[in-house]
Amino acid sequence: MQSEITRRTVVKSAAVIGAVAAMGSVVPGTASAAPKGSSQKLPTSANGWPLEKEANHVSTVWTRPVAGTGLKVDVRIGDVELMLVHVIRRFHYEVEQIQRVDLAG
Repeated sequence: MQSEITRRTVVKSAAVIGAVAAMGSVVPGTASAAPKGSSQKLPTSANGWPLEKEANHVSTVWTRPVAGTGLKVDVRIGDVELMLVHVIRRFHYEVEQIQRVDLAG
């Protein structure tokens, strides 16, 4: 008995799972006002990362190019950058071409 699963199906499924996992760590949580006298300076996301006000200006969020696509994405530098830029590039080439508006926000 042969399976009808193609390489494209496997890559597409992995890309969707990776994108959902990445978005879960990027999407900010519900904002709430800090109590008066709180020492917390920046609001944090649902997973505890401090939210940055703008990219490329005294922050850990920088605009990075996605190799071979002509696209750029604002992403936290470090491991997050390596993984997310890689997933975006693979998704763009192997599943569906990504437009600039798809990478906003």
